[in-house]
Amino acid sequence: MIQLFKKRPKGNAQIKDKIAHVVAACLVRVQQSWAGWMNRQSDRCNPKLRGAILIIFLMAMAAIGITMIMGGFKSSYKIIAGTGAISMPTVKQAEQKHVKANKADETLQRIEKFRLYLDSLSKTEEGKIKLESINLLRPGLRDSIKMVERIYKQQQ
Repeated sequence: MIQLFKKRPKGNAQIKDKIAHVVAACLVRVQQSWAGWMNRQSDRCNPKLRGAILIIFLMAMAAIGITMIMGGFKSSYKIIAGTGAISMPTVKQAEQKHVKANKADETLQRIEKFRLYLDSLSKTEEGKIKLESINLLRPGLRDSIKMVERIYKQQQ
């Protein structure tokens, strides 16, 4: 139990603190060098030019701020999020029924062709032999074909 709550060494935390201190010192150095460069640049300008630049900068920032504030009060902006019914595109049912009807017609035609083929087998000697072997292997085939054909015709 004592081993579970043992204090861990703080060496890792000290390393993290040192890294954070180095990064902070680098940032302060960069800021100081930037401020020094800006002071040197502004010292070269005469005071009237500095005042004019400051006034132009302040006027530009004020214009941007006023534009943003006025844009918030205008009603020309559309509200993107709001409450209301969700509009869904309508699905054309007629086209789907037409496609299903075409498939049903094709299937019905195939069934009728197969039934006619079985009927035509009984006209020749070789066909009779094939028909007998089909009847032996699939005894209820003709009845099933008639039932399926009747079902397809009822659905139309």
